[in-house]
Amino acid sequence: MKRRLARRPFVVLATIAIASLTFLKPSIAAQKIEISQYGQLMVGLPWLIALKQGYIKAAGLDIDGFLSGKGGGTSLRNLLASGLPFGEVASSAAISAIKANIDLRVIYGAVNNFGALSWMTTPDKPISSIKDLVGHKVGYTAPKSSTEMMLRMSLDAAGISPDQVTMVSTGGLGGGLSALKAGAIDAAPIVEPVLSKSGSAFKKVFRAADVVPSVIFTFGVTTPEFAKKNPEMIRKLIAVRRKAVDWLYANPDKAVPICAEYMGIDEALAARILPKFIAWKYWSPGSFEKAGLDANIKGLHLIGAVQGTVDWSKYIDQRFLPEDLRKPL
Repeated sequence: MKRRLARRPFVVLATIAIASLTFLKPSIAAQKIEISQYGQLMVGLPWLIALKQGYIKAAGLDIDGFLSGKGGGTSLRNLLASGLPFGEVASSAAISAIKANIDLRVIYGAVNNFGALSWMTTPDKPISSIKDLVGHKVGYTAPKSSTEMMLRMSLDAAGISPDQVTMVSTGGLGGGLSALKAGAIDAAPIVEPVLSKSGSAFKKVFRAADVVPSVIFTFGVTTPEFAKKNPEMIRKLIAVRRKAVDWLYANPDKAVPICAEYMGIDEALAARILPKFIAWKYWSPGSFEKAGLDANIKGLHLIGAVQGTVDWSKYIDQRFLPEDLRKPL
C-alpha cells in the first residue's frame, strides 16, 4: 500500500506534464492559396465563392483564405515558397519559368478571355476605334506585362504595325489614366471596377476581347513534387473551383454580394459589373482551349517573353482534370 502511494505523485506529475505539452502544442494553421491579382482582377472570384458556399470545407480541405500576389514573377515566387505550392498565376510567368527550367506544371486554365480590359481616351480626342490609334501615343502598364501583350496582339489583329503607334510604359493602370488626363498619352488601359466608376470621364477606344476573343492568360499551377504527394488534394481543389464557376453562371443574382465583397465595392456597382463577365463566359471550368493557348503564345512572342514553339505536353498536365474537361492539345 505504501509503495503504491509513493508512486502516485509521479503518476500525477507525469499526467500533468503530458496534459501541459498537449495544451502548449501549436495548432496547425489553415492554409491560404496564392491567387495572382486576387481582389483586383475578376480572375479569382470563383475561389471566394467556393469558400463562401462551403465547397472547400465540404471537400475536406483546410483552406481559409487567399493571398493576392502582385502578378507576374512575384506571385509565382510567393507560390513556390509557400507551404501550399498551388495557385493561379499569369500564363507569361508560368511559361517563362518552365522555359527557365523551373519545375512547374500547368494543371488548369482559369479564364477564357481578357474580360473588361479596354483602352480608353478622353472625350475631346478624335479617337473612336483601334484604327484611330495610328500616329498616337498608347499606354500600357509595364514591359512584358499582360497589358503590353494584349495591346500588341490587338494592334496586330487590327493590321496595325508597332511602328505606327508610340507605345508608352506608364508604370501601372493608375499611372496610365493620370498620363491620359495630363495629355502625355492618347489612350490608356482600364479594367473594372474603375471602368464602370469612370462614367463619362473617358470614352472607349476598344475592348481587347472584341479584337482578340480567346486568350487563356491565367493558369492554375503546382509543382510536380507536390502533385505527386497530394494528387487527391489537387483534384479536390480543381473540383471545388469548377463547382464554384458552375454556381456563378447559374446564380448571377446571388453572386452579386460575393462579387461586391471580392472587389471591395458596393452591391449596386457589382450588379452592373458581374453580368458583363457572365455574358463573356470569362471563367473557365478548368479546361484548355487550343485557340486560347495558341493566341497566348502568339502574344508572348510579340512581347519577347518566349521564343520558338511551345510543346504543350511539357507544360500542361491534364491528369487532375475531370475526364470531361480533358482535351487534345
